[in-house]
Formats: sequence, C-alpha cells, structure tokens
Amino acid sequence: MLVNTINGAFLLGAGASGQVDLDGDGVTDALDALPVDPTEIQDTDGDGIGNNKDGDDDNDGVADEFDAFPEDPSESMDTDGNGVGDNRDVDDDGDGVEDDLDAFPLDPLEWEDTDSDGIGNNADADDDNDGVEDSEDLFPLDPSESADTDGDGIGNNADTDDDNDGVEDVNDDLPLDPEETVDTDMDGIGNNADTDDDGDGVADDEDSKPLDPNYWDTLDASVTASSLSLEQSSAVKGDQDVVLQVFQLTTNLQTTLGSITFKASGTGDESTGVEKVRWYLDVNRDGAVDTGDQLLGEGSYDLDDGRLNLMITGDPLELSAGEHEFIIAYDLAP
Repeated sequence: MLVNTINGAFLLGAGASGQVDLDGDGVTDALDALPVDPTEIQDTDGDGIGNNKDGDDDNDGVADEFDAFPEDPSESMDTDGNGVGDNRDVDDDGDGVEDDLDAFPLDPLEWEDTDSDGIGNNADADDDNDGVEDSEDLFPLDPSESADTDGDGIGNNADTDDDNDGVEDVNDDLPLDPEETVDTDMDGIGNNADTDDDGDGVADDEDSKPLDPNYWDTLDASVTASSLSLEQSSAVKGDQDVVLQVFQLTTNLQTTLGSITFKASGTGDESTGVEKVRWYLDVNRDGAVDTGDQLLGEGSYDLDDGRLNLMITGDPLELSAGEHEFIIAYDLAP
C-alpha cells in the first residue's frame, strides 16, 4: 500500500495498479457511484442518494419494497413470477392467454368476461347476464338465447320451429311440445292428448264434429231432484202441459244441439193418469207453457217404487249465445 501526499491530502490505494478506493468500501472509485461514502456504492437513478438510503432506487415511482425490479425503472411488477417484468411479458399472469386477448391479464384464474360486468366467467354464475344461470342456460355465452327445446343447436329465440315437429312456431299452439301442434279449445292440452278437442263437453269419440264447439250431437241433461214430483193431486184430469220442471242452459256461442236426449228422475206416486211428457223451449221465459213456446220433443216416463224416470228425445235445435229456459211438462189423461 502506498501513501501519497498531494496538496496536503492523503490518498490511499493500490498505487502499483493505479486503482483508488477513497472511502475504503472495497469498490474502486471508478466503479463507486459515491466514492467518498463508505456506506454507499450504487445510485441507480443518479439522484445523488445511494441505493442503500434511497427508498426508490430506480425512481419509477414504486417503492423498492413493492418493486419486483427495484433497479429497473421500466419494470415494477412480475405477476407470474417468471423473471420477466409485466411491461415486457406478453402473458403477465401466465395463464396461457396473451394479455391483448385476456380480459383479466393479471388474474391467472380468469381471461373472459362475456357480459363485461367485471366478474370473470369462471366466477360469474351468469356469464352472459341474461337472467338465466349458466347451469340452466344452454347458451351461457349468448345473452339472446337460453333454451334449445329440440336440441338442434339453434336457440329458441332464433329457431322458427322450437320443437322441430314440422310446424313453425307461429302456427303451433304448443311450440315447445313436439307431440302437439293444435289445441282447438285452448285449454292447454293439445288435441292429441285431449279427449274433448273442442271443449263442448262431448268426448271426441262420441262427437261427430270434434273440432266444432258449436255443435253437440246430443244434449244429455241428467237431472235428479226431489222436486220432480208427478202427482195426480197437482192437476185435474184432462189438463195439458202441467209444468213439472223448469231449468236453464247457458251457451257462450251460437250452438247447435243435435239429437236431444233428456233424462230426469225424481219422486212420484203410482199415478197412471199421465198421458204424455213433453219438453219445451220456454221462449218468453215465464215458466209456463204458452203459445209460441217451442216443443222440442215428447217422451215417456215410468214409476218404480215411487221413483220417477223420464226419457225425452227431440230433434236438432239451434240456440243463440246466452241463457235459455226449458220446461218439462205433462198431460193428464181425461
């Protein structure tokens, strides 16, 4: 070691080699950013504060304790820890999706956000935000579709024949049921399954016009009432059209009654004076048989141990929509 005196200053160094280390920190002055400060060697950002004291060595605005690259002013993060800073790394989170295609470039668990709600598809229960959860949605990434009834890959909203039964939805009363296309009476049961297609109360297998609710082949009006009383004391022999029963029938539309059968039962005595039993349409709705009331048919009766049974058959009848009144009457033999 040589000690030289120059203008009163002492210079310590390895004079033989020409290397000088004024602060004796083991780093020659030529390599020492702060050659007279034995506590500092580097000053990365050249701000005059050595790295040991500087809280932000590279002066990139990120404190060294939070800076993955404290001496590189162009980098501060390394999300996937691969040694390549995020600024240079084309896949910051290392999820296999490059950053420019990754909706969450810093989240290795997410890369898509279909509905742009800030929740990645992996965590989002409704990726397309159509109100149908992904577990129930056949098109979880398409907000315009959620169902595909026929499984043809075309969602019901775009599909013109949802159930693929060959009838387009606009003409299909049950567009989501491949077994049905028509529901004549609109009761929610397709004609294939419905036993009364027109809803007129007559089963299809007994209805000559099963698709016409305004036509009934038969009107089978069964009445059982104790008020049906046929007694000689209620009239005088020779009286005609003694009222036995009045009843109403309401129709919503103009209706055709086909061959009419009326059955009734009630109580009576063992009278043998009844000659005829008749069925009338009570046109003026006064509860009595008058001129102008329409005779619908005549029938028979029998008494069995005090029980009265009537059977009347009439011709077809056209009825307008509304309530209609009918009368059952009988004649007493003279």
